[in-house]
Amino acid sequence: MPNGHQDFAEKEKPLLDAFFKPVAPVMEKFAEQHNLRLEKYYHQFPDWSFIFRHPQNGVAKIQVNKETEKALGVYACWWFDDYDNSTRYIKKSGAKLIEINPDDLIQELGFAFQTILGWQFGTWDEKHTSETYRTGWKRFSKEQFQKENVELYPIPRT
Repeated sequence: MPNGHQDFAEKEKPLLDAFFKPVAPVMEKFAEQHNLRLEKYYHQFPDWSFIFRHPQNGVAKIQVNKETEKALGVYACWWFDDYDNSTRYIKKSGAKLIEINPDDLIQELGFAFQTILGWQFGTWDEKHTSETYRTGWKRFSKEQFQKENVELYPIPRT
């Protein structure tokens, strides 16, 4: 469900496409090379995300945001959803700001990818339990939940 403007596709998306154009080939190649799902402008946010199954369980994401007219922010995140306890555990990095430059971006993407793969299960930064998880997740069986929220993402190639 979109969070932005109803005219996003006509007005905002072309501007974002132009902004990301200098680094788009690098990001598309990185996604293909590592077997990552590439999502653009999720909920109409100015970002491209690389999403994949973490080898230790859960889902991981590298997010590349438009921070300024000349800078990108690169973030790394991994979450694990404990269905039985309606709890989400999260591990994340701070933002790394870089100029819009393909060479700098490919280096930072590689670093973020290796960082995520090096994180150890259980070393979470945050833990969230909520009624929203409890009621939302329980609409599915545990097997359905796993299929819809983890298994749909690709297994990365290193």
